[in-house]
Amino acid sequence: MDTMSQKPSCVPDRRRARGWAKAIPVAVLLTGCGTIHHASPPAAQENPDVATRRAIAAAWQQDHPDAGFLPDIVVSDGVVYLTGDLPLPQMRVELVRESWQPVAVREVIDELKVPSSADTTYARDMKLSMTLRARLTFDPDIQSTRYSIESVGGVVYLMGTAQSADESNKVRKLAGTIGASKVVNYITARNGAAEPAKS
Repeated sequence: MDTMSQKPSCVPDRRRARGWAKAIPVAVLLTGCGTIHHASPPAAQENPDVATRRAIAAAWQQDHPDAGFLPDIVVSDGVVYLTGDLPLPQMRVELVRESWQPVAVREVIDELKVPSSADTTYARDMKLSMTLRARLTFDPDIQSTRYSIESVGGVVYLMGTAQSADESNKVRKLAGTIGASKVVNYITARNGAAEPAKS
């Protein structure tokens, strides 16, 4: 028989196979006998707290490209902790608003410090925020930890995530009864859609 006319076998000689098995204990790749596909390991899912912090930091850097600094932002189990000093009260409002944007955020704890004014404006702003915070806290229909309140120059800024449209409306109405010159609403609905700012 003409050995040159025989097709190469996909099954290796037993003696050679035993030799290969010693050299390659995991797998034997046979050329021409099919392709072996190696499954890629699943991509590791990013920690939600890490993703939240990165989103807040990116929003800050986009809104303040010339600031030259990044406030202290710590996220743990969906709770955002803001600490450090900011030069302007409006920066504080913007950072707190940005901190509420990621969907995984459950609460924002604002420990930021801004320079206090020597006139009565600062004291009035503090009173506005504290008054509204107290009313939200003692209202049984409002989950007060879901909201942040900032007052700057007599203007009250509302930020947070409403559990329902009724709760959002109630928060806005309460904010309108404390003597603020204006109320700006940045409350986000539970489905993640931000309501238009209202005064």
